[in-house]
Amino acid sequence: MSDSIGRYRRQGRIPLALSFACAVESALAILWLARIPTDPKNAWVAGLSAQRLTTILGILLVGLAFLGAGILSLRYSGTLVARISQSRRAIVIASVVLAFVGAVSWVLIILPPPSLIPRPSALWNRSLPVLLWLGLMSFHSLLFVALIAFQRLREWVTWLRGRITHWIAQPSTGYSLLALSVLISLTQVYYVHYNIGDEGDTFAVGWLVARGWTLYKDVF
Repeated sequence: MSDSIGRYRRQGRIPLALSFACAVESALAILWLARIPTDPKNAWVAGLSAQRLTTILGILLVGLAFLGAGILSLRYSGTLVARISQSRRAIVIASVVLAFVGAVSWVLIILPPPSLIPRPSALWNRSLPVLLWLGLMSFHSLLFVALIAFQRLREWVTWLRGRITHWIAQPSTGYSLLALSVLISLTQVYYVHYNIGDEGDTFAVGWLVARGWTLYKDVF
């Protein structure tokens, strides 16, 4: 029993460190956002637009929440870690949500959709600090959950892998994936609405060449 209590107390340092790190990163994100020049016609208070002020307020509240959690962990760290590590459903839900938010944030940073967040643009300049902040917050929170509840996450991943393996082994899965690939081809590949590649042109040229058209003479 004493060993378990000691282990939880040692693990209690994790929320303290991560909470203060998240609070500092929130402050840096707020400073970054506040220093970006604003169009005077959109200025509302202190030269900032209403949207940016709302975003800054949201980041501030989250940063204060992390700061409060870090302060509380100084006293209740062992109890906090013990309760969190025993709730399997909360751990799984939190891990999935944090992984999803973090993945979306980093994808939008690395490969921003041109039609959604064109780069470079004013929207991109304002979105970058928010996306970086979300990515870091999600990563730190997921790291905290993984460190204090690694065994429960491992059990859930093993269960999920077994379910996926069983699902893949079913013949209906192959037919479903084949139908999905045809649907994607008809709506996204042959008719290019959003994706920035040239698959549609390539298929069209190949189709014409297969019917006797001469490349660069009849079709370019």
